[in-house]
Amino acid sequence: MLPKVANHILHQTTRAAAVVQSHSTHTIRNVLRTDTTTNLPPWNGSSSSSNWGNNGTGPGSAKYNAGSRFQNGYTGAGRAVTHANAITSQDQTFGRDDDSEEFQVKRVSLIRRPKPKSPRLRSHSLSVNAQERNERGENLGVLESVQIHARSRHAFAQAPSSNVDHMLLASGPIPSVTTAPTPVLVRRNSTSVTREQTSSSEPPLSPPANAASSSPSTDPAAPQSVAPPQPASSVTDDATYMALCAALESQDPAQVVTTVANFVESDQNPSVAQFNKALEALHETRRAGEPLTLILDTYNAMLARSLIPNFRTYFILMLALTDRDHEVHRMTHSLSVRSDKRMISGTTPPSSPQIGIDQTRVEQLKRENNFGSALSLFEATIAIDGNSKLPGMAYNQLLRACSYHASVDSAIHVFAQLEARKDIRPSALTYLYMMSTYTNANDANGARAVFDEFLSAAKEGRVVWNVAPCKPEKQIYDPSKPLQRSTASRNIQLQIWNKMIEASFRSNPPVPVDAISLFETMLNSPAPPLFGPSDVPPPASSTYTTIINGFVSTGDLDSALSWFDNLLKQADPPRNPFESTKRPVRPDVVAWMTILDALAFASNKDFNRVDDLNRLFRAFCANANRDGLEVRIVDRLITFQANMNHMRDIPRRSFSPSQRDTLKARLDFLVQYVLSEKFKRPQAQNMIHEVVTAYLQLGHLPSAINLLELQIADEMNTLDQQRTEGIITPEVAGNAQTAIQNLAVQRVQEIYDIQRQSDQDLPFGAAIQLARICDKIGVLPSLNAQAAELLHSYGVAKRDGQIVNDLASRDWELLAYAAAEMELPQQDGSLPSKSTIKDYAFAGGVVELLEDMAKNNVNLQQLQQVLVQRMVQAIFLNKGVDVLKATFKRMGPAYEQFLANPQRELDALAEAVATSPVSESDNGSVETDSSTLVADLRINPYTTQFIDELLQVTKENRKPDPLTAYARFEAELQKGITAGPAVLGRLIQGLGRLGEVDKVREVYTVAQSVLMSLEYNKKWQSQAWFMIEDSMIIALAHAGDIDSAHVHRIRILDQGGAPTADAYGALILYVKDTTDDTSNAMALFQEAQSQNVAPNLYLYNNIISKLAKARKADYALELFQEMKAAHIRPSSITYGALIGACARVGDVHSAEILFDEMTKQTNFKPRIPPYNTMMQLYTTTKPNRDRALFYYNALLRAGIRPTAHTYKLLLDTYGTIEPVDINAMEDVFKHLEEDSNVAIQGAHWAAVINAWGCVVKDLDKAIETFDAIATHPSTLKSSTPLPDAVVFEAMINVLVAHHRTDLIPHFLEKLNAAGIHMTAYIANCLIKGYALNGELDHARSIFESLQDPPEGVAAPHNHAPHQPTQSTKVEVMAPVYREPSTWEVMVRAELGAGNRDNALFLLERLQARQYPDAVYNRISGIMLDYTTPSP
Repeated sequence: MLPKVANHILHQTTRAAAVVQSHSTHTIRNVLRTDTTTNLPPWNGSSSSSNWGNNGTGPGSAKYNAGSRFQNGYTGAGRAVTHANAITSQDQTFGRDDDSEEFQVKRVSLIRRPKPKSPRLRSHSLSVNAQERNERGENLGVLESVQIHARSRHAFAQAPSSNVDHMLLASGPIPSVTTAPTPVLVRRNSTSVTREQTSSSEPPLSPPANAASSSPSTDPAAPQSVAPPQPASSVTDDATYMALCAALESQDPAQVVTTVANFVESDQNPSVAQFNKALEALHETRRAGEPLTLILDTYNAMLARSLIPNFRTYFILMLALTDRDHEVHRMTHSLSVRSDKRMISGTTPPSSPQIGIDQTRVEQLKRENNFGSALSLFEATIAIDGNSKLPGMAYNQLLRACSYHASVDSAIHVFAQLEARKDIRPSALTYLYMMSTYTNANDANGARAVFDEFLSAAKEGRVVWNVAPCKPEKQIYDPSKPLQRSTASRNIQLQIWNKMIEASFRSNPPVPVDAISLFETMLNSPAPPLFGPSDVPPPASSTYTTIINGFVSTGDLDSALSWFDNLLKQADPPRNPFESTKRPVRPDVVAWMTILDALAFASNKDFNRVDDLNRLFRAFCANANRDGLEVRIVDRLITFQANMNHMRDIPRRSFSPSQRDTLKARLDFLVQYVLSEKFKRPQAQNMIHEVVTAYLQLGHLPSAINLLELQIADEMNTLDQQRTEGIITPEVAGNAQTAIQNLAVQRVQEIYDIQRQSDQDLPFGAAIQLARICDKIGVLPSLNAQAAELLHSYGVAKRDGQIVNDLASRDWELLAYAAAEMELPQQDGSLPSKSTIKDYAFAGGVVELLEDMAKNNVNLQQLQQVLVQRMVQAIFLNKGVDVLKATFKRMGPAYEQFLANPQRELDALAEAVATSPVSESDNGSVETDSSTLVADLRINPYTTQFIDELLQVTKENRKPDPLTAYARFEAELQKGITAGPAVLGRLIQGLGRLGEVDKVREVYTVAQSVLMSLEYNKKWQSQAWFMIEDSMIIALAHAGDIDSAHVHRIRILDQGGAPTADAYGALILYVKDTTDDTSNAMALFQEAQSQNVAPNLYLYNNIISKLAKARKADYALELFQEMKAAHIRPSSITYGALIGACARVGDVHSAEILFDEMTKQTNFKPRIPPYNTMMQLYTTTKPNRDRALFYYNALLRAGIRPTAHTYKLLLDTYGTIEPVDINAMEDVFKHLEEDSNVAIQGAHWAAVINAWGCVVKDLDKAIETFDAIATHPSTLKSSTPLPDAVVFEAMINVLVAHHRTDLIPHFLEKLNAAGIHMTAYIANCLIKGYALNGELDHARSIFESLQDPPEGVAAPHNHAPHQPTQSTKVEVMAPVYREPSTWEVMVRAELGAGNRDNALFLLERLQARQYPDAVYNRISGIMLDYTTPSP
């Protein structure tokens, strides 16, 4: 019946008759039971150590950090997003409640301050209107029969003894007026005040005020102070209090943390007022998502001083706890939604570690128990007669928390205390939260009672309509002024009606008919869109969505679908979710997400639901543009997964012909709508792979191959466009093309494999199409790329008479290449093994192919001569010269004439002598010129010894001399003699370390001839071949040709061998220029382990160094222990890397232990890096000037000269660590000027500029310092132009810190005039500065002017080299590439301006860039810092 009802209502023809249960005698008094008790759970929040000195990195990354406070601000992460202290879960928003909110409640300010001169991007405060707070309303009389749940106990219940060290507050009853207070007993880490227990039957009274911090109470009922009288003093005269006030006024979290830390650590006698101000400052400036650690630590410190909290203390903590409870609710909801989305979309299997991580995170968040603690504080506030002082918003925040936890008893108690007040009235939000509590408890009757009371109160003008953050409004509605109410007020009123509809669906059992009846009432309402408080609001888009979601929640998907389909037919587009309208509108984005999710979930059990899902997804794509909606990536993933769930293991399942047709149609749908060109995402490759596989298993081979061809073509078109536009360098383009080639080879092989599993031969037309696909991207049919499969398909077609006579010349060339590949020797000189294909159909090989070419009149002159030579070479090596000539003669004059040319015959025979059958230009490796091979080379032992000595460190040679060794090698080569293969391998390595790639290749070519001469000793020949290939890996890696190095690595693996530990170490050392160097390095290390390669010191040092740079200290230390267990003695390099790893994660204890262990090693040789690392640890990570100088002095005692980085750290030691010593910093700079061994660099100037501008706050001095750089004597003598990009970054950051964006263009002009290329980090400062100044469009234009590097490739030109002299010139107009931190700063800018949708769009763009998960999760976690509540 319900679908018909919905149809009638939506078309406004007739009204469905619904029987509504009578609630006329059921009042709210019956629902809010009077016999309940409130069982408040104990405080269970964990308190971590205070992080007073946690400051971000500055310009120039950690190495070039110009100060601990350089990057403090809303950007947080500084240069490397992965270096930031994660304070939120690694969340990603998927659910509809995460993308939009019904209303917003800002953090409440406890004081009124004038509006700041410039707009701030973020503020979580809202001043409390004292006049409104004190206005008295009529006596509601609603909860007169409800007992007051005041408890005669302190704020928190006693926790179990096992958790005593983790409790914030402990129990302790407030003494009665007749009880003399006992001395205060305070224990460490506790915030309770333990007193002698009194009778619980007496009402609790206020604890005695601290006489030292407050004046005596004027309330005669209040307990009198037992402390001796103190001289009266004004709080406003207190310098500490004023400093806390100033920090609060600044709204700078870093300044607040520093000021509070100084206050807590001081030796003076603080007052309660001072601590309250400290708590208030921490509360107001705490970023959303941060735990309450600092606030709780401060409160602990207050109790440790034997100070007794007062009302204000409890009020601040109550606000902090309810705010945090709201954040925890949002985070747990987000994590749950994310897990559900992952399960539905199939992006994460149930066994994935990420699922466990999310579950653990949810459990951790729930254990905070902020809700129970807030209620306990509420009890404490009541106990000290503080209920009369609480503003209305405090009750609302408590009720919001009650709704999250479905705690009806607690909500009743809070509402009772609110009703007891005569000066304030419940607001609309109060009723909404009360209804939400009952709804979440599945109690529709209770929700209905609250709803009825709300209607009555609204009609009588007893509802407060001002809704934060809107301006205050009159409490009594004036019908003559219909516009006086805010939109937010009407939104709340509409939400209350929606909530009642939701409650009807969520009751046990559900009552959909009540929901429909209520909807009918709204639809029939005569009220205008700007309805009044007593009006029935017409429905809005969110109302329809609530109904659809209600049907979904009750399992009535047919009714939900019927309602949704009717909405799709409407003429009006969707509007604001809470904008009332008489005419139904098309579904909004939340409705779309609801129905798509429901259909996707239902499709797991119902095969036919997929068709409904696909129909709506097609409609979604069609309506998205006109309705202003966006088809999200997750929507595509969910739709894709729902379709593919019924296509798993197709060969093992029995489908009827009609079902197979249905599956084929669904695959076509996925290709057309889901895998569209707009869907640029890493998962798309895997999804296309699944579709191709499904096509093949259904027997639709052409569709599979066509889709693969489209994918490869699209990848190549994107790469070509980037090449043409100059976005990427040739080297990067080469790497990207290699990745596409590997993908194509893998996919083609899978097609062959699937076809083989079905016992069917691939048709030749399909095989040649696959070969063409690969050929277009530079992959020829080789042993590893389907040569045998192509020839077998050709042979089958020829055997069955299907071969066509109109093959193109390129098709014959591909066949020729494949045939020669099957017969030419491999790298080790052995012939390739015969094809393993059953009943191989092309046994005739090259000779047979030449005969076919002759029959089809293929002109050899028109083919690539290198391919013809390869066929000649194959026949010559396998059949001999006589057979070669006879074959060409038999094929006719044109072919016989081909060999008649003496020079061509000589070239072909010379090519046949070479052991490497493939011209290396074909496969991307080293090209071997066969004409340079010397057939009669002899290994001379004296030559071997002489060259070897030049490559060794001896008394005569203090260091290897590869160039001299090479000169001797060339001289001996002219005599027809050379060194043995082992020495040639060492010569190759030595030349590679010098970057002499051409000489490396020449030696490698000669080594091939040497290998040929070892034919008589196969064992030596094989060992020598592996040795030469291994040396090529090491040489090319050191020379920077990492791709060619991997070619030789693959050769070794293909021959059943494994590179040496040195080779793997070199490959790991030079893994770079990607977005995830560490993962690539770890893959190589794990490969070495899987190949049973015994690690050596070099390999361990390199992999530990990579892990250290990625902040993976645990794994680095694990390998360190493994290294020592293998009896490999660590070196100073090992310890330096480990110390760096610990320093990066702030593990001071481990870093110091390792440093001490290093210096005690018998083989210890002092090196500068570990000393600088320890200084940097105590300069930036854990600021401590004494410890930083300790390691500086240790450096001097070890006889090590300070480096440029050492001086930079010294400048930071004095210029950023409190108390700042500017004079000492300038003395360091003078010493730097006098040190002839160290040149002054941009990092030094940046440190000075930062100290003056960001720390001392002297903008003029910072500018003066900047202006003096160009004419400074050190600059005039330096070969490196200054100021450089690092200096400009520091200067612009100072301007941002001072909100002087008006000066930025002047410095940018200087930047361009100096010919300095802009970096992403300078752009970050600009984006932050303009965003903070309210110029968001300017910030966006800067962000969009930057470019993205190719996917998976690190952004070039942003990082300064270790030595400025090593820097390469970058053109001023060269593209500027975004760093991960650039995405973060832009996301924060959008969120700070309230543009959540824009931030989500940025995250989707970021995810497509294939950054490591840790980077994406850290940036996406920012979304949790900017959340808004929902009831």
